[in-house]
Amino acid sequence: MKINFPTNYEVDYPIKNKYYYGETFKKDITVVLLKASDNYCMYCGRKLVLDNEYYFNLEHSIEKDGYPGIEKPKTPFKHCKYNLSVACIRCNQKYKNKMIERIPYNLVSKDLNCMSKSCNEPCTEYLIARDTYLKMNKIILQPDGVKSSKNVLFNIQYDLLKQIYVPNIENTSSADIDFIEEHIARFNLNRDTASTCIMEVCELLWKIIDLMPDSFNIRDVLNISREVHFDNIIGKVFIEYIQENIKDMVMLKEFCELYMLLSYV
Repeated sequence: MKINFPTNYEVDYPIKNKYYYGETFKKDITVVLLKASDNYCMYCGRKLVLDNEYYFNLEHSIEKDGYPGIEKPKTPFKHCKYNLSVACIRCNQKYKNKMIERIPYNLVSKDLNCMSKSCNEPCTEYLIARDTYLKMNKIILQPDGVKSSKNVLFNIQYDLLKQIYVPNIENTSSADIDFIEEHIARFNLNRDTASTCIMEVCELLWKIIDLMPDSFNIRDVLNISREVHFDNIIGKVFIEYIQENIKDMVMLKEFCELYMLLSYV
């Protein structure tokens, strides 16, 4: 049994180009990115809101700086809306930037004069730089994700029985699987950033079923659970998996009991 972990997000970008990483317009792009991810980290799925306070970074897919010996390097993608995503502080500052290979400086030194233009899709210069970065670093960049050699989006799955993240091997070459495994390892999805969210969802569902009157059905239970902002986006995905695959209250309670038992073993 496996569920899909989000590896790309649909963002309602503003058409205008602005200095989005500057203080004046940073909020504009942050709002649409957080809406797209439902306030979760786009890399590990971790919740970005705690006690109504936000804990995240506005993250650059292609780093905005970091070329030693070059004074005030031009970085045309520093404010590029397509080069920005939202990530938890740990993913952005600890994992993503660890052992990064910098792409050739000539790819990020052009003066594209973006602020005088409007656009509704990434420019050729950005796509070339992004493709080079992907080949060098094997990271599923956000929010657009990455397409495989067969032109389908890379897909990470969570194995409910093994309780680990794995590549989706359907329609995927060995090289693509290696790419996805590199991403899983970089962000420590099965180690430091591993989530117990599925277990917590099962405990919540079991308690709701136990407390609710007999008149409640599985739709009522799932609707109540959707009001919870789980610690990881995988919990939200898990609720949708249940809706598609479990049809009655008895089956749901037995499923939750079995999962909790397996988790304790």
